[in-house]
Amino acid sequence: MYLGLGLRLAEINVSQGFDPDAAAYVTTAGVTDATAKTQINEFVKGTKNLGLWSNIISWPLRSSQNAGTGTTAYSLGGLITKNGTLTNGPTWGTDGVNFDGTNDYINVPFAEKSGYTSHNFGTIASLTSVAGTRIAVQGGGPWVGVKGSTGLLTVSDDGADTSLGAYTLNDFFGANYDKTGGSYKAYQAGNLIGTTLTAVTLSASPLLIGTYATNFLFWSGTIAFAHLFDKSLTDDENLSLYNLYKTTLGTGLGLP
Repeated sequence: MYLGLGLRLAEINVSQGFDPDAAAYVTTAGVTDATAKTQINEFVKGTKNLGLWSNIISWPLRSSQNAGTGTTAYSLGGLITKNGTLTNGPTWGTDGVNFDGTNDYINVPFAEKSGYTSHNFGTIASLTSVAGTRIAVQGGGPWVGVKGSTGLLTVSDDGADTSLGAYTLNDFFGANYDKTGGSYKAYQAGNLIGTTLTAVTLSASPLLIGTYATNFLFWSGTIAFAHLFDKSLTDDENLSLYNLYKTTLGTGLGLP
């Protein structure tokens, strides 16, 4: 059933527990899959229950949870609306956007660090090749990805790296990079794994998904999700966010 504005009643029926912000995203992104709608709704309600909705901007990149076609990756979150543009041909897939490791990426034209006293950004991704350093998400200098032929999950402040351990190909991982005060914390699968990184001066460059820059260190594999916060999350918040994603938008990815 449709209302006068062209919105599906099933998408906005609050009496059935559908959050209006989730409904707005579903309509904008053109999501039609019933399971995906439920996952989106539960993720939105979950971030609100955690008190994080107004601080998050995220990009769900599994095809059923976003546009699934074309070159726009719609953003989800209460912080700000900033859609990404699929550049040089990454493709939509069931488990996320697929990157060929050659020249494709998602560009979010947003000086995300400007005016922020803190930030936390991270990703859920899988890799198909560890030949060289591959960057999953980069924002103004810091990055999350895999470094070198050893295939070590790494978060970096573009000078001091924290290794998260060996990476198994085709396994999804969740990594975060959390700026707290004048230093950084690194997380894997929601758990704190390093505090040795030092702060850097953040540039006002766009947030890039699937590369460090527009001409090198491209991701080879799939990225299911990326996010940015304008605040430093506590250790408990990082873990709660990861567990929320794993049981909603990340269902079926086999996350640890």
